Amino acid sequence: MRRSVVVVAVVLSLPSIGLLAGCGSHPAGRQTVVSVVGVRSQALRILSPRNRAQLTLPAAVRYQFDGLPAGATLRVYYEATPVDEYRSYPLASADGTITLPDDKVLCGVRTLTFCLVDCDQLLAATCQTLHDLVLTGRK
Repeated sequence: MRRSVVVVAVVLSLPSIGLLAGCGSHPAGRQTVVSVVGVRSQALRILSPRNRAQLTLPAAVRYQFDGLPAGATLRVYYEATPVDEYRSYPLASADGTITLPDDKVLCGVRTLTFCLVDCDQLLAATCQTLHDLVLTGRK
């Protein structure tokens, strides 16, 4: 079995947020976030829904991972960049579904970003973003 390693370097300048490993202070109260993560060919595919889908909450999201580490978590961020509010979903298998709750915070036209987290380390290479989802609640 052949294994490949992907090295991801992420450099962001964020206002006082230390999401990824290797945070260092920057003048003017900002932080420069640098993370280098070695991952074994982990790829995320959101099978459903698709961009611009209309969903009634609670709604199922079908996913598939290649190379899922044991104990990994799927984080769903409520906006396009992984620095905003999120929910975490423990993953039992590489193929499955999670359920987005009927929560008024999610309602409206949303961009959701899905990322794999392993040992509290965000694996940026695994992130996938769905744009312009129309989410309505039952409540």
